Amino acid sequence: MCLVPCGFLIESAWWKLRSGGQEDNNQMQRSAIAPADSGVMPLSKCLMSKSSLKLLVCVIAAFLTFVVLEVLFFGAPVIILKNDSGKRMSNILLSGSGFSQTVASLEPHSTTSVVVYPQGESGLKIEFAIEEKSHMKDDLAYLQRFGGYCVTVRVAADLAITSDTRLGYLKVRRLFPW
Repeated sequence: MCLVPCGFLIESAWWKLRSGGQEDNNQMQRSAIAPADSGVMPLSKCLMSKSSLKLLVCVIAAFLTFVVLEVLFFGAPVIILKNDSGKRMSNILLSGSGFSQTVASLEPHSTTSVVVYPQGESGLKIEFAIEEKSHMKDDLAYLQRFGGYCVTVRVAADLAITSDTRLGYLKVRRLFPW
């Protein structure tokens, strides 16, 4: 990059001025512009043009937008558990290919969310206990490690287990559920 040589030229010109001014101003200005055979880029060439700067800003903005979308929108799958049964769920186990996530308990008419990290393509299985009776349902949803899958698993009042899958879950909703 040209910033170091240009900075060096400016600094050396400053030291020459400070050291007693052995060179006059015109000669110092000429020395700040390096001769063509020195291999050092002149200061006037170091600055970016406005169009190059605009392009650089656009590229950086596009990259940051992609990163934000990847993290917040297309990240790991989110499982939302809804207990509409009116009874306390305990020993909840969510499992699939390469992951096993436990939730200690879920009170009646409450919701919780869990982020899982499957290895490649996976199904979703849930196991839980209500009043010491085991319940289980397999093949609730299709998941992949990335893609923003959001699965809502609902346990109804009659203990029926249903699921709904959406793509592109915004993780901000998980952090701020209002």
